[in-house]
Amino acid sequence: MSNQPQTADIFTQLTEILDQVKTVLKAGDFSALQKMTDKQNLLFSRLQAQHRTSALSQQQIKILGQLAGQNQRYLMAAKAGIRSAADRKSETRNACNVSQTYDRKGQRARLENLPDSFEKRS
Repeated sequence: MSNQPQTADIFTQLTEILDQVKTVLKAGDFSALQKMTDKQNLLFSRLQAQHRTSALSQQQIKILGQLAGQNQRYLMAAKAGIRSAADRKSETRNACNVSQTYDRKGQRARLENLPDSFEKRS
C-alpha cells in the first residue's frame, strides 16, 4: 500500500477543511486562514498527483465545488465588510479636515478652500 492517502481520505479531509474555512470566515478569524489555505492547497496537490490512479466521482466534485463556492461568497462578503470598515474609518479620520455637503442632485460634494476663521460682522 502506498504512503499517500487514498482519494477518499483526501476528499474527506478536503470537505472538513472547507467546512473549517467556512466557520473561520463566518467568525471573522482571518489569522487562521493562512494555515488552512496551506493545508487545503496541499490536499489539492495530493489529489492532482493521484488523478491518474483514482479519480473523484462527479458527485464528489460537485460537493467540493459547492463548498468552495460557498466559501468564495463568504470571502467576498468579508472583503466587502473590511472595505466598508476601512472607508468608514477614513471618513471619520478625515471628518476634521474636509467639509462635505450634498448638492441639489443628492450627490456628496466637498467644500474646498474654506477659510480658517470667519469674519464676525455686527
